[in-house]
Amino acid sequence: MLADKTTEELGLPAEVRQAMARDWGVYVDAYLTDGARVGNRYAATAYFAEPGPIPNGTTVATHPLRHLATQGAFKLLQTLNQADHYVLVSEQTLGSHDGERG
Repeated sequence: MLADKTTEELGLPAEVRQAMARDWGVYVDAYLTDGARVGNRYAATAYFAEPGPIPNGTTVATHPLRHLATQGAFKLLQTLNQADHYVLVSEQTLGSHDGERG
């Protein structure tokens, strides 16, 4: 894992840095924020512990996932082919909306 100063320099949100500080026991491919679940997939904003070809803050759509573990508010997810691991940092939830019909 990168030092906290480096993750701050990369512009990672505080909640992503908190999730990165946990021991997940596996290599985490990406940390997902504002995840919107559609079936067993997520559309989310992705952040990476190491710079790569996909810039931090990019919206991604995952392959089908399964839930492996929970630590606090964070969830460890794995692709069904077991190739990739993601940590779901924050998830969008359905709630009441302004203008909702009564």
